[in-house]
Amino acid sequence: MRIFKVLVLTALTTFSVFAASTAKAGLLIEPYLGYELGTLEQQIPILGTFKGDMSTAQLGAKVAFTFPILFIGADYSLPVGGTIKDQSSSTKYDVTGSQLFVLVGASLPMIRAYAGYGLINVLELKNQVSGGTTRYEGGTAIKLGVGTTMLPFVAINLEYILSNYDKINGTSNSNGKSNFFMLNVSLPFNVM
Repeated sequence: MRIFKVLVLTALTTFSVFAASTAKAGLLIEPYLGYELGTLEQQIPILGTFKGDMSTAQLGAKVAFTFPILFIGADYSLPVGGTIKDQSSSTKYDVTGSQLFVLVGASLPMIRAYAGYGLINVLELKNQVSGGTTRYEGGTAIKLGVGTTMLPFVAINLEYILSNYDKINGTSNSNGKSNFFMLNVSLPFNVM
């Protein structure tokens, strides 16, 4: 947890230093559409472990200040039409939620890499049969991504998102964990 606070503090310090040379700075607006796969786990007292496989489309956007190599910004995303299937039964859940990350990254010709720390981390499951909901929130979320800009006007990105939820249905003595991979296609617009 401390390493992520140091990462955010370093990013903000770097941003402040580079903000003095605004002639070289720019603004990146990058909407994206992706597909996310992964697993969600929750320890349930007495009942054991819930494990589910998730698949969903993901809609999001990055907004960042860009410098000659570095970029710093935010990434907001939400699942669209996703489901989670319980591994031990045929129960399916509809997925909603949202995530907001602070991003720091580097862009080189034709390739870029970035890391993010989650400020908002919410995942909600709704049982398709009973209608009951389970809300996962809080905790920590980390995003690591690599992308390429070899195609004109389009970027292709592969991301890994690890989330640890410390509240489930508002109860803070519960915890859950998710591991997701996302492949997305984005349209990066450098405004300035």
